[in-house]
Amino acid sequence: MTEAIIVTLVPSEECFDDLLNLLSSVLPETRAFEGCKMAEVYHNRSLNEIALVQMWQDSEAHDDYLDWRAQSGVFDKVAELIAEEQIHRSFQVV
Repeated sequence: MTEAIIVTLVPSEECFDDLLNLLSSVLPETRAFEGCKMAEVYHNRSLNEIALVQMWQDSEAHDDYLDWRAQSGVFDKVAELIAEEQIHRSFQVV
């Protein structure tokens, strides 16, 4: 079943652009990953929030992606740029 993922990130002070650039730079790899149907980055500077919105063919494809991404070191880079724990939500598409 198709899975929608929404991740909300709050950048550390003065790291908004760095985080936005990092996330934008990895989008092509995310979109090319097997099982990814859609991946976008949205931002709202006035709220100091960045949202990742992804659609995956199923939860297994998303789990495989998370394992791969963790090994790539991107999560560590993101952790250096955020002020709060990220909010990660998963929804099944009707």
